Amino acid sequence: MCLHDLGWKIYRKTLESNGLVIYDSILAGSVKLELENNINSYGLPLVSIAEEVVGNRIVANIVALGILSKLTNLVSINSLSKAIRLSFERNWELQINALKAGYDYASRQL
Repeated sequence: MCLHDLGWKIYRKTLESNGLVIYDSILAGSVKLELENNINSYGLPLVSIAEEVVGNRIVANIVALGILSKLTNLVSINSLSKAIRLSFERNWELQINALKAGYDYASRQL
């Protein structure tokens, strides 16, 4: 997952062949320009989804986690929700809403 161009510059070399990258299409626009053909990529408005659906851009990474859950089926949305509840003493509802927003977005759009 990549939310900013700086993160992409630092970590792009760790992405393996046939890997998957979900990036913010607005804040990490250089990702699309530098992707190789053997990488699965999804440029999505992660921060915008977080702001519009949840009302807080700080949970854009959790939005991406919801999208990742839907795309890969590696971890169920229920397992992620449970892990979030156990990890956050406060504001876990915000995190769960962001997770569901990403999952729902992927269900509708991808």
